Amino acid sequence: PVDEALFHAIWAGPDLLAVVYADGTSGYYDVAARRRIDLGDVADVRVPVSRAWLSAGDTRLYVSRITDSGCEIRTYDPATRTRVDPTITLDEGCYYVRSLSATPDGDRVVVTAHVLAEADIAGERSGDRVTTVHDGTTGEQVGKRLLGISEVGVNDELLVGSEPTTDLTLYDLATLRPEGKLPGGRTIASALDFSADGTVLLAASYDDTVSLYDVATRTRIGEPIPARSPNPGLIPGFLRPDGGAVAVTDRNGVAVWDLAPDRLADAACQLAGRNLTRTEWGTYLAGLGEYRATCPELPPDTDGSAATPTSDA
Repeated sequence: PVDEALFHAIWAGPDLLAVVYADGTSGYYDVAARRRIDLGDVADVRVPVSRAWLSAGDTRLYVSRITDSGCEIRTYDPATRTRVDPTITLDEGCYYVRSLSATPDGDRVVVTAHVLAEADIAGERSGDRVTTVHDGTTGEQVGKRLLGISEVGVNDELLVGSEPTTDLTLYDLATLRPEGKLPGGRTIASALDFSADGTVLLAASYDDTVSLYDVATRTRIGEPIPARSPNPGLIPGFLRPDGGAVAVTDRNGVAVWDLAPDRLADAACQLAGRNLTRTEWGTYLAGLGEYRATCPELPPDTDGSAATPTSDA
């Protein structure tokens, strides 16, 4: 239990929440000590605050504010709990910061913001959403703008954006050239999250599912995981920073899914109680070579020539 009335909260480190309180003030809440922390200058971040985001490496906390001229994103160091550079300003008709993602080292910060319908961005109509890339040291915009993206996520090399078609588009972070697409869910993504090393991507969707992707092969890992969120406004899942597990909301709490391939293989063997048949191997895994036992402790399928069990699953 948190002994405070909260408007918004996000993890800012172990046992530490960055919080907007219901009374309009904001700062940190120490979960272990169950108390507010007076942070001086951070207390001037008041409602309306759009959202807050933590970088994949947990090194920077970004908090958006609405100003008289547009939107402002302030940067904080969760370790020292102090405000640091940069401050990113979005003045061209911005009225809400929808999504933000930063590289693990904070070198690049990508922002998707809603702008006024009449705002004309670089000679093109924005379609309400504008995505910009910023230098993580100076806050200055780097390169061109992207239009129409709802949610963004970045690793050291790629930017992924959710499209109205529900597909996910991959862009080269340095040039912003499209590099391909990933299959999305039945609805657009509500959040995109890379593992700290950039090898696994999580896409949470408004259809209350969580999809996982292997970034190197550009393929989905398994089927979308269904969540059962008690509130449709909740983001249904979050990726552990090392990419080894995903937490998915459920009616009764939070279910943690183990993503380690070796443990998943062991669990599959225990559930099935047998190896694949040769027909199953030919149907699903023929591209991996000759038939072999993927559960070495169980007998292989003997319908045909004998297979030699191996631990090389």
